[in-house]
Amino acid sequence: MRNLLPQLVAKAPATVRTKLVGAFLAIVLLLITFGILGLQVLNGMNRRTEDFIKFQRKTAAYRQLQHDTTLQLYIVTSALLAPNERLLESALRQLHQFRYDLDRVAFVSKDEMELFGKIQSQHERLVAVVTEVVQLTQRGEMAEALNLRLSEATPLADNLERLTNEMVNRAEADMAAKINENDRAYNMSRWLVMGFALGSTGLSLLMGYAISGSLLVPVREMDRRFKQIASGDFSNRVQVSNRDEMGELADNLNRMNDNLKGLYEQLEVASKHKSDFLANVSHEFRTPLNSIIGYSEMLMEDALDKGFDSIEPDIRKIHTSGKHLLTLINDILDLSKVEAGMMELTPENFDISGMIQEVSDMVRPMAEKYMITMEVRCADDLGSMYSDSTRVKQMLFNLLSNSCKFSERGTVSLFVTREIKDSTHWLSIRVSDTGVGMTEQQIGKLFQPFSQAETDTTRKYGGTGLGLVVTKKFCEMMGGDIRVESSYGKGTTFKVRLPINFIPARGTMSVN
Repeated sequence: MRNLLPQLVAKAPATVRTKLVGAFLAIVLLLITFGILGLQVLNGMNRRTEDFIKFQRKTAAYRQLQHDTTLQLYIVTSALLAPNERLLESALRQLHQFRYDLDRVAFVSKDEMELFGKIQSQHERLVAVVTEVVQLTQRGEMAEALNLRLSEATPLADNLERLTNEMVNRAEADMAAKINENDRAYNMSRWLVMGFALGSTGLSLLMGYAISGSLLVPVREMDRRFKQIASGDFSNRVQVSNRDEMGELADNLNRMNDNLKGLYEQLEVASKHKSDFLANVSHEFRTPLNSIIGYSEMLMEDALDKGFDSIEPDIRKIHTSGKHLLTLINDILDLSKVEAGMMELTPENFDISGMIQEVSDMVRPMAEKYMITMEVRCADDLGSMYSDSTRVKQMLFNLLSNSCKFSERGTVSLFVTREIKDSTHWLSIRVSDTGVGMTEQQIGKLFQPFSQAETDTTRKYGGTGLGLVVTKKFCEMMGGDIRVESSYGKGTTFKVRLPINFIPARGTMSVN
């Protein structure tokens, strides 16, 4: 279910832009709807507030009417209890004045017209009775006046007071009901706004999750496939259900994978043919070269014995060139075997100090030739090592001879120690020189076959650039690593680490 929505969006036959624009429009519509809903809620609150103010005004007016009615009835009652003509006329004037108060209240009593009509009727009747009582009193008919007051005026006053109280009670009850209605409307509006906001937020997140999932899932799949392709695995394909640009990109990636697979297979075949060709040619070259080297040694000896000293230098040049060419052919053969996966390592126990001494003795004549000071420093606790001694010697010889070749009248230093890192015992070899050094660009091409830093360097110092390539291959085969640090014009340092106890991988160990 978690991937259902992203899959549905991915399968929609629309472009990524259309999907994004559609999602944005949906969010905009939700915002517009939320704004309209908010305006309606505010209008409802404003309307209810106006109604509440009207109820407040009406209740205040009714309370004022109740107060005035009570006051008028008190004055009338007092005047009737003490039948004085002046007091009765004053009470009558007050009653007439109260009629105007009733007329002012009439505009807010539209909802209680029946009750207000009763109040007006009772008031008019009370005014008429009080007027008649005043007239009887003025004529001296006290008994009739008293009888009229007791039989009609007092009941009318009581009834008028009861009606005004009822009007006030109704107004207060209506205002309380309005307050309750406002509370209910507010709660309903609050929950409505909160629910819509939460629903809109959830819907927006859901759309964002669906669209982002429909884009990120294929991107991650293609990224994973790119890493597999970079590692040389062309066996898988990207399975993407998108019907948009992501689907087209996945199809292009699959086509590229198929094309690369075909090219890679062709390259493997060509590389194998190249390795076979180099191995065969190198093997064919070695036999005549060994003969040339052997015969040149014999000729040098004969020339010295028979007194032909003048031709000895030429024969020595033939001998030197033959050995140089044999070294080159051996490097080519080693590189071909490594690339073809046919290089075999023969590990054995050997003394590290003795191996270092042997290699340094081999390099010293070259150092003396180039007038180079050679420094060798070894730790006292080197002990023994289990590895392919021949390949370790070849690696060390390549590094030292390379440093001598590119250092004129300088210094070449060899420093060898043991170290422990990550519970593994390592042989650490550092070869430094004060030679020409290299730039960053030159270092990048250092371990490429048949490559040297510059064309001028090749002409001046010679070589094919295979020695360091073979050294790096041997180092990696024996579980080590090699690093280089160089500063142009100041010198170069090679750092090699090899495990003291070599554990051969399948296919790298020869069986004797």
